[in-house]
Amino acid sequence: MKEKRTLICRTIELLSIIILYYIVGNKSIFLYVLSLSLYNIFIACFDHISIKERFKQIKTTKTKQKLFKYLLIIVTVISFLFMLLSILVSDLINIYLNINNTLQIFIIMGISIITRPVIKLISEYLENTTNNSNYSYLIDVYDITDKILMLVIALLVFRGFKGSTVSLLYLSKIFAFMIIIYLLYFTRNVRKYYDYVPLEDKINYRKEIKYILKNNSIQSIIKAVKNSYYYISIIVLYLILNTRYHYQPSEIESAI
Repeated sequence: MKEKRTLICRTIELLSIIILYYIVGNKSIFLYVLSLSLYNIFIACFDHISIKERFKQIKTTKTKQKLFKYLLIIVTVISFLFMLLSILVSDLINIYLNINNTLQIFIIMGISIITRPVIKLISEYLENTTNNSNYSYLIDVYDITDKILMLVIALLVFRGFKGSTVSLLYLSKIFAFMIIIYLLYFTRNVRKYYDYVPLEDKINYRKEIKYILKNNSIQSIIKAVKNSYYYISIIVLYLILNTRYHYQPSEIESAI
């Protein structure tokens, strides 16, 4: 079932990128791909973070709540650092690739990094504390909502208002996040803390968090390295075509 859901989501992602290309055009899609490649590197770093297995060994909701809150704080801090790194990368691109007006794109992209890992943590937390397997679909709902909103925003910006601000495409991730949070609040189950007791498991939170952040980290490392290869390839190809073969920026963007 999970494989089927993954296949559907990947198919929707592929189709959305193809449609987006015809809506946005060569120049703007290059800037989007350039920033999206960096986004994929950052987001891959969160892929292995999961609280499912550890929560099965914790008995009280109070302990689960604490661990969940600590992880939310850590993910938020890491996302903020990635956003700062995105701004730095934007400056380097302006200097070495001579591509201007990238700061806004990388800032909004950096802000959107936090959305997916937080939704994943929330879905796993709710699935465990409420014993409701439907919450496992939250991340898929987020992904599909993100793709739909991205195409709607692209149509409004590039076809409706004839604009070229590709940074607005990342608003789809932020809006999708806000929609999911609103729906969770609106449909919240007042009995979801039915097993809440004043007692607390005697666990070492630092040890638990360290385990969660390190467990299966090789999965994220491999994915981050793979996405880094794509990103570096784009940069190197741009530099070679520009400095060695003296291609014009518009020709390079179209070719890549």
